[in-house]
Amino acid sequence: MRYGSVYLIVRDFDKSVSFYEKVLDMEVSATNGKRFAMFHNEGLNLCLMNGYYDDENRNQVITKGDYWEIYDNHSGIADNVNPQGIC
Repeated sequence: MRYGSVYLIVRDFDKSVSFYEKVLDMEVSATNGKRFAMFHNEGLNLCLMNGYYDDENRNQVITKGDYWEIYDNHSGIADNVNPQGIC
């Protein structure tokens, strides 16, 4: 099995971006402001989701389809002691 993308929901977006830039020795490949950052590395994408962005910017959130608490509550996932936030 080969994964194309791994998503991490993070508490501190800027700190996480900086950490992964150093660990991966590469700059962010794509961003959506302070909501999302992606590192593209030979077919594998490591994606960081700011766990608090949607709650802090509700006027920018567009929802289509059902809301699934287990996947869509990013701030709740980020606040967990053991977030298990890889989707």
